[in-house]
Amino acid sequence: MQNFFSFKTVAIVGASRTPNKDSNNIIRNLTLQKGLKIFPINPSATKILGLKAYPSVLDIKEDLDLAIIFIPPTRVLEVVKECVQKKVKAILIESSGFNEVGDLELFNEIKQITSNAGIRVWGPNCTGYVDFHQQLFTPFVPLKPVLRDIDIEELKGSVSIASQSGMMAGGMMLQIITGNPLKQYAPVNKILAIGNKLDVNECDALEYMGKDSKTKVIGLYLEGFIDARKFFKLAREIVKEKPIILLKGGTSKSGSQAALSHTGSLSTNDNILDGAIRQTGIIRVYDFKEFLQVLHTFSILLDNGKDLPKDNRVAIVTISGGAGVVLSDNVEKSKDLKMAVYEEKTLKRISKNFPDWMKRGKNNPCDIWPAIDKSGGGALVDTLSALSRDKNVDVIILTIIAVRERGWDMAGNPMFVEILKSFKKPIFCWIFGDFTQFDNFRKMMVNIGIPFFTSIKDLTNSLSKVVEYANFISKK
Repeated sequence: MQNFFSFKTVAIVGASRTPNKDSNNIIRNLTLQKGLKIFPINPSATKILGLKAYPSVLDIKEDLDLAIIFIPPTRVLEVVKECVQKKVKAILIESSGFNEVGDLELFNEIKQITSNAGIRVWGPNCTGYVDFHQQLFTPFVPLKPVLRDIDIEELKGSVSIASQSGMMAGGMMLQIITGNPLKQYAPVNKILAIGNKLDVNECDALEYMGKDSKTKVIGLYLEGFIDARKFFKLAREIVKEKPIILLKGGTSKSGSQAALSHTGSLSTNDNILDGAIRQTGIIRVYDFKEFLQVLHTFSILLDNGKDLPKDNRVAIVTISGGAGVVLSDNVEKSKDLKMAVYEEKTLKRISKNFPDWMKRGKNNPCDIWPAIDKSGGGALVDTLSALSRDKNVDVIILTIIAVRERGWDMAGNPMFVEILKSFKKPIFCWIFGDFTQFDNFRKMMVNIGIPFFTSIKDLTNSLSKVVEYANFISKK
């Protein structure tokens, strides 16, 4: 696997001179990494993007670490044979038109030839991979124009994703890149689009991410397994150190048929699969929004050194009584969460900040507004401090109203921000109010290790996934 990430010389077979053509985009993306020697292969061209073009990989005098193939499938076998003759160290095939359309003969012949030669193959039918820490970008998706106005340093993170769908991986790349300035998605280490898995498969990707020191959280979108037994054996060990988030496609009759024509994947009995997932400690999600959201939640906590919840007992501190009611409903309905019952000393400390007329609302959920009205913003800080010390509380949900008015702007209060940052016990935040202020709050919260949500349902779902994982590893 390392040959795919440490190459210094690379040939692009099928390189186009036409701007915005897919194979032209591959070259543009590769130029983002300094020091690479890039060799476009096009028998009809002399230069592409200022680089000397060659008729064939066999015409290149230097040794080749990697060949990226993006040509019609009928020509791929011939080029693969040339790569074997050239002794290329690794091959990435981004072309489609193989086993996903029923051409198993071509698929298997390439597999046999490269296996005999000891050359690892990535793909086919994929968009390659990216490594943000190395600024390494192999996809045909046009990433360079998007990255032009982005600070790549801010994109570098601890989440690594492997996807069997190439275009979905490409879409996630674009979504993560463009959403990063607003802290909407997790900064990323690597995104791997493994495609039809002729050679490199989900086990290789999982094992690689498991050993990768820069990866703290692993995300997987899979439509099928080459070796399910090996996959779950690997996952069982890796999950002890790193959460694994899995979105499995092809679980219905229609989805299975679509997976077969998409990546040539055969379906797995979903009841059996679900049992294996639970026994292994993998966290399962069911759509791409949830997938990215749960990955982001884990990365916010782990990247900022926050403790994972020790159990499932939730304290709610809310600026709105109505929000407290709905949050309580969602916590109670979740199979992984329950409302905390505070220690007596916590209740005594909290009660000091409330007006005498308030007999209810100091428990859980704690309606904090009357206390703020009486005692000022210190009442909120005092309440959060008390709950952070309460042994019956494992996680705190805080609701905030976004307002521009001075005195209400918590995101602009450095002391409040530093106090929130100091808590090791996890805090999750739900916000409502002035929509124009949401981005400021999101940036502030994410930077100090607090997962941030504008949907109560999304918050309790992501929290339940974190608790599910924390409970699993605590029992191992």
